[in-house]
Amino acid sequence: MLNENEYERLKKELILLDHWVEQQEIVFPLDEGERIETYKYMSYVLAKIYLRADWRKIAKSPKIRSEDVFQHKLKVAGVQDSIPKFVGKLCNLLSLQNVSLHSSVIDALELDKKRAFATIRDENAIYISRKAIELSQLLNQAYKEGKLS
Repeated sequence: MLNENEYERLKKELILLDHWVEQQEIVFPLDEGERIETYKYMSYVLAKIYLRADWRKIAKSPKIRSEDVFQHKLKVAGVQDSIPKFVGKLCNLLSLQNVSLHSSVIDALELDKKRAFATIRDENAIYISRKAIELSQLLNQAYKEGKLS
């Protein structure tokens, strides 16, 4: 269960995410009829997971890049049949016990799970993982600047 401070911090993250999309600090080129929320929320979920992973332990060799490992784990977890199972599997593959996410994000992705899973399968996995890493850098910077504390 989230405490009051954690819940408020997650709400601030979503407000900041909307701001970055509006200001085009993070851009999602969409096909006609596609909803930006699915890409935005999937990137957000993946960014939160990416930030929590201990990449020093996961990518032990200098030859192994964290991005490559993340993309591989993303594809492996992408065979799940629901968004909560996908998130749980990806966390498990990266040795995470949990990740703090606003439930409305998971609910929105679950409602559009066909498109949500399409963003992480096949050739889209590289693209969406890059967007997630970019977003994780923005989130990390916002934490350092005190915008999310």
